[in-house]
Amino acid sequence: MELSEYLDTVSEQIRCKRARTMVREELENHVQEQAEAYEADGMTVPEAMREAVRQMGDPIETGTALNRIHRPQLEWKFLILVLLLSALGLALQYMTCYTGLFGGFSSDLADYFWKRQCFFTVAGLGVLAAVYIVDYTILGRYPLLLWFGYFAVIFIIANTHTVIMGKVRIYNYLTLFLPLYAGVLYRFRSKGYGAVAVCYLLSFMPFFVGLKTILV
Repeated sequence: MELSEYLDTVSEQIRCKRARTMVREELENHVQEQAEAYEADGMTVPEAMREAVRQMGDPIETGTALNRIHRPQLEWKFLILVLLLSALGLALQYMTCYTGLFGGFSSDLADYFWKRQCFFTVAGLGVLAAVYIVDYTILGRYPLLLWFGYFAVIFIIANTHTVIMGKVRIYNYLTLFLPLYAGVLYRFRSKGYGAVAVCYLLSFMPFFVGLKTILV
């Protein structure tokens, strides 16, 4: 692997943009110094550089470790935008339910949809905060535990959830398999054809759970 490719891969794992340049410069200087030491031992320039890069280890693991150290700062503009959009969504829901601006609902339905919107808005903001604060690399450290654990939860929901119009509504739950599957792919990277087969088989699990939304 070339030095530039190694540094690019490491930088891609670091979310804090301000830290990327500093980390890149430090790693580049370290590799250059190590390559010079190998040259002094008799290696050619290309061989010394390749060996210095190889000794740095897996660029993804290195970048992930550095990302845990250099946590990104809060983007206030993004936070304000999210809060404004959430408030706008609540305002529209309120007008839809209670003012009759868009037709309105009966009092019972209005209360139901309004409380539902408030709950999911607050829950969404909570999840957003958790994703921002919590170290997302846990998906790559314990992918199989999270994958099978979530599958067990979804399986229970699919078999205990209320049947509406002949279907179990679990579409929203299934979308969370995507980041978990990304963690599985990360865990089995560079493991050979056997790992590819395992990842391929695991990808069918959400499909079979999804059949529960059709076959009841």
